[in-house]
Amino acid sequence: LSVLKAAMDGSAPDLTIVKVKVTRCQHDYAFVLAVPDNSSCQSGGSCFDSAQVLLGWDGTTWNILNSGTDIGCTSIPLSDQTLVACKALGYSILTSTTFKMPSRNVGCELSGTTLPCDIRSGLKPPPAKSCAGDWGGVTIGSKGPAKPLCASDTIYDDSAPTLEYGSVWGGEGITCISDQSGLQCSNMPGGHTFFLS
Repeated sequence: LSVLKAAMDGSAPDLTIVKVKVTRCQHDYAFVLAVPDNSSCQSGGSCFDSAQVLLGWDGTTWNILNSGTDIGCTSIPLSDQTLVACKALGYSILTSTTFKMPSRNVGCELSGTTLPCDIRSGLKPPPAKSCAGDWGGVTIGSKGPAKPLCASDTIYDDSAPTLEYGSVWGGEGITCISDQSGLQCSNMPGGHTFFLS
């Protein structure tokens, strides 16, 4: 509480942190909620949402690694430091160089700082420009926007680990989250995103 109060109290008019709710705490990391005093909210004062805070223990004190209203371990994009913390906290984080979706329709393979992803049902609608191979997916790097992927072969690997629904993959500044509706990947710090379904 003292660490959160020192960092957050007064950072906005009337903001005072009065309580900490621990969501998870293990392996020198903690994921907590910083609960504000909203007693004046009813009488026209400021109202604040609880802040999500990721903390790291350095052997002496807790340090704030990240904070905000949507920084959970299944919110993307995530920084590499946040990925390490989330994995240590026991969240389902996959870090292999290849993965596939449970639907077996989408597969990705990290190559350097680029993540190409194939969709076996094909990219629809295909881009208007011509392609010497097939418009088979999307690629995203650690920087810059995602781009359609033109290739004559596939990177889909049926033996790759499955990124289960609700799980996160991360590497080289790129984060992906698997959902029954599809795969969403983003990069840091640009926050460029693609979605395959």
